[in-house]
Amino acid sequence: MQKKRHLSRKTREKIVNIAIQILLAVLSLIWVLPVVGIVIGSFHCSGADPTLGIVRTWGFDNYVRLFRETMFLRWFGNTLLVGMVTAIVQTAFQLAVGYTFSRFRFRGRKFLMCLLCVLGILPSSLTLIVLNGWLHAWNLTGANAPYGSILVYTASSGLGYSIIKGYYDTVDPSISEAAQMDGATQLQIFYRIFLPIGKPIIIYTLLMGFLLPWSDISIVDAVLPGFTVGEGMQWIMDSTLQDNLPTFCAGSVVISVPIVTLVLLLQKYYFTGETIRMTGKPPHSVE
Repeated sequence: MQKKRHLSRKTREKIVNIAIQILLAVLSLIWVLPVVGIVIGSFHCSGADPTLGIVRTWGFDNYVRLFRETMFLRWFGNTLLVGMVTAIVQTAFQLAVGYTFSRFRFRGRKFLMCLLCVLGILPSSLTLIVLNGWLHAWNLTGANAPYGSILVYTASSGLGYSIIKGYYDTVDPSISEAAQMDGATQLQIFYRIFLPIGKPIIIYTLLMGFLLPWSDISIVDAVLPGFTVGEGMQWIMDSTLQDNLPTFCAGSVVISVPIVTLVLLLQKYYFTGETIRMTGKPPHSVE
């Protein structure tokens, strides 16, 4: 009888595992199909609806049209510049704030942490009208829009300190205490000990900062329209450009190249950062 129950339980677990695998396979297929459709649609020249993935004539006409008939290179260059500067500045701010709150105890520390938490909850849309007025007053629109967007994206960078702080909270305080006893300054402790220790989360933060301008159009649309790839892609869809949908697909493929390349090169740190973000602590391999 005991053997029967054991087999029955084992069979139930096997059925559940198979059901979960089928569900995950279906969800993965639903996620992958639009991506495949966009790639196929980007090579569509004529004779069929690219949304159906049916292409009778293949070619690079859409890529040629993308670069010749639009300002895609300018949009791409602007977004690349904004992404790189935003990633560096944002990571520097978050690293400084997160490290300070994690390793130092000072008067008003808890109040500042609560204040930053409340400010981080507020939606960014509340400040769009004020930002629009300030950027126009400071002449950070039009040709200077990339600099204005960098200011917008990095001004509140310190509010995202919590992931880095949570990471450094797991580091044994005796490490810095031993370094202090050996005569190391706080700057030396940070540069020689905590920067190498925090390499996974720092690279993850850099990657997230770089991806922000590529994926965001709400702030740019409301405050600094018309100069990033997001706004450019929206313009392509709304324009009377011939075959605007296949051209949009071609632009989507080009936009994905730097993102996919970075994720593939830094996937180890990306998944480590995601683990830290979701669990609040680093995996054993990081420690």
